[in-house]
Amino acid sequence: MAVYDFPANIDIASISVTAKNAVGVSSSQFTYKQQVYQFEGQNWEMVINFPPMTLNTAEELIAFLTRMNGRSNLFNLIHPEEVRQTLDTNTNNQTLRIDANNSTVSQLRLTKTYYGYFSVPAGSWISIPQINQVDGQTVYRLHKVTNEGTETSLYQEVDIWPSLRGDIADWNLDTVSMQPNQLIGTWRLKSNAFTYEVNNASIYGMSVACEGYIQ
Repeated sequence: MAVYDFPANIDIASISVTAKNAVGVSSSQFTYKQQVYQFEGQNWEMVINFPPMTLNTAEELIAFLTRMNGRSNLFNLIHPEEVRQTLDTNTNNQTLRIDANNSTVSQLRLTKTYYGYFSVPAGSWISIPQINQVDGQTVYRLHKVTNEGTETSLYQEVDIWPSLRGDIADWNLDTVSMQPNQLIGTWRLKSNAFTYEVNNASIYGMSVACEGYIQ
């Protein structure tokens, strides 16, 4: 398994993002009383729709997707929503890190590099890197901030989805990124096959489905 960077010159027309939770619900056929079973599984899925492409652009994308070897390999992609990431000036001009001693896998205490108030709005994206256990390469997982953090001059505590997997000590919390051009996620194709279309004017069309990488 290898990790590749998505080609920077391939445009994306639109995306469809799904947040999946492993939650089971059983209901009595007599009383309709429900029991809920919540498991660890949480993950992003995304369908990437590409604009109509000419031959040269399409060939580069087809070669890249072929290089994925179905679901074998992974790719890093700057999240297409990154242009919508809006943070206040104080947050944009500094590096945020996570205080691991005061964080859990679902609630993070964010600190910053210098004194002064800062805010992390609900709905913000956070990219957290982790060393891949298979080959030692860096992989990334995207998280959504699900609440408006309590603003102080020293830190912000925010809830995130999906939760971190495993022990919080396994994550590289000193290089957390919220900068718009650094919101990287690591993805795997959802299928071992991909399909493209081409018309008689040599214009190509394609969509691919992928899911966030979990180790």
